[in-house]
Amino acid sequence: MIRKTLLFLTALVLPAAADVFIPGAGKTEWRYRAGGEEAKNWQSADFDDASWTAGKAPLGFGGRGFGTELKPAADNKPLTAWFRHRFEAAPEAAGEKALILTLRAGDGAAVYLNGKEVARVNLAADAKADTPAVKNRRAAQKISVKADVKKGRNTLAVEVHQAESKSAGLYLDVSLRTDERKPEGSATLTESARPATMAYFTNHYIGPDMKVPDGYVDGGRRMVLGKTAVVISGREILVIDRSKDPALRKQLAYAKDPGVLKLPTAERAKKLAQYVDKVLSPGGDRRAAMQAIEEFTVEYANRPVLFGEMEDACQAGVCRHRALLFKMLCDDAGLKTALVRGNYVKGGSRGGGGGHAWNELILDDGKRVIVDVMNPRPEFQFLPETAPEAEHYVSVKNERIYPRETGKEK
Repeated sequence: MIRKTLLFLTALVLPAAADVFIPGAGKTEWRYRAGGEEAKNWQSADFDDASWTAGKAPLGFGGRGFGTELKPAADNKPLTAWFRHRFEAAPEAAGEKALILTLRAGDGAAVYLNGKEVARVNLAADAKADTPAVKNRRAAQKISVKADVKKGRNTLAVEVHQAESKSAGLYLDVSLRTDERKPEGSATLTESARPATMAYFTNHYIGPDMKVPDGYVDGGRRMVLGKTAVVISGREILVIDRSKDPALRKQLAYAKDPGVLKLPTAERAKKLAQYVDKVLSPGGDRRAAMQAIEEFTVEYANRPVLFGEMEDACQAGVCRHRALLFKMLCDDAGLKTALVRGNYVKGGSRGGGGGHAWNELILDDGKRVIVDVMNPRPEFQFLPETAPEAEHYVSVKNERIYPRETGKEK
């Protein structure tokens, strides 16, 4: 039986980390110029961009979640904008490399590394400053690139074109890293993490009185546990190990911020939910998180991944990541919170629903509310378990979890 074989456990072996040259999610500063004529040799590494404006990514206009919002006149929106970012590469990271370029550009773009074109998306090969993108598009794309990375300073240059001058807006966010992760070893359970891992794997629920420990592993509801406790999954295998995961430690530190801890229970939980949404929504766009995670799932299928590695890999997270991070934050912030896995069924139908993960929060008066950081209510208000909308949150077998309001038809 699985429960017996889990007593014989081995250590976790993680893949080698990639070199991250340009982290996304608002961590880089770019030089940019919007509108006008294309500057000569603007793509080259030695081009002087000192006169260009500086700003943090994501950059653009006509949306939300920008690190730097370009503010063109309503009647003079630029069709094209040019962006440049310099990064340093250590000697051991230099040379011809297989790279992963994650590009979010609205609507079309051409990308150059040290003056050489490495990618072109939704944009004609002979595009000029007044050439529109082929069509409206802003979805994140993960592009495999082979390029020469120089020792020392390198320059990534991107030109972004709107599909039309009166379209919704212009957007750019970029990350660049080596594609050198290898599936060395596999994820296995540790005995100390067995109770929490099995609670979620078998019961799809970790209650308020159980914290998520180091060694916790989640490969989804179809995860397979081998005879030697090796974890197998068709998607990434999330691993919690605070000692080896500085990105996760940084995220969890927010829960112990004095300004957060002094808040009343409901306000503290709301603050944490907003924080999760911010750090796991690239450019403040939850829909873009879905696209990024789809690509991440394919690339990292059956690979053990430290939770914080997603920050470098795709700067995003969907329900399974958001609910887990919210649970860990609440544990550290002294809040009574559960992690729940089930289905979300629209229209009250019991015929089937999409897989989903969410949280439950126990308020000071003992009442239970639903916290769904993937699909937050307006202003992040929580959903009472007796509210009519709560019937959409059902078990993995599509059975009702939450009671109807007293006096309502049964």
